[in-house]
Order: sequence, then structure tokens, then C-alpha cells
Amino acid sequence: MKPNPKPNPLIGHNVLWYPRADKEGDCRAALVTGPAEVHRENVLSLTVFGENAVTPRTFTTVRHVDDPKLETHPRMREVGGWDYLKSRHGKTLGRPPRTTDEAGRS
Repeated sequence: MKPNPKPNPLIGHNVLWYPRADKEGDCRAALVTGPAEVHRENVLSLTVFGENAVTPRTFTTVRHVDDPKLETHPRMREVGGWDYLKSRHGKTLGRPPRTTDEAGRS
């Protein structure tokens, strides 16, 4: 499994959150509330919204679902895993621009 090559979503962007980082299972909407406390690539702080939850839950140090550390350190799955939103056509949504040139074309 390769690490996620895409940059972290920006604060305020929506992502998908998967319980136990199981991308084959159900997912929930989540909001990026900051970089993880450890400030690593593809590790975020998220606020997760449940179907019937009165209060959203906050998780720190949530790794991308394709992060290889989730395989070698299964306890890291306890806070779930995140992924980018996908359109119905399979295109990744919510990815921040990689370069200033790309940002100018948005």
C-alpha cells in the first residue's frame, strides 16, 4: 500500500471519515478542523457528524485510509481514517491546489 500522494485538505474542507479506517464500510461526513497535533502529512484533526448524533465528535491524529502505518499499527485505527470526497463520476473533490498556477485556474 502506497502513502497518499495528495496534499492535506485545508481547514474547513469536507472529507469522509471511516470508522476503524475501513474504507469498505460506511462513512460519515467530517470537517477538517486543523492539522493533527503531530503535524504529519495526511494526519488531520476532524469533527465527525453522525446520522443521529446530537453532538459531533472530534478526533485528532486521524490518518488517511491508505496510510501504511494503519496496517503496521492497528491501534491507530481506533480514531478512524479519512479520505477525500468523490463525485459521482469518481473525481476527487476538495483537494487543495498543488501549485500557485493551479490555484489561479480554480
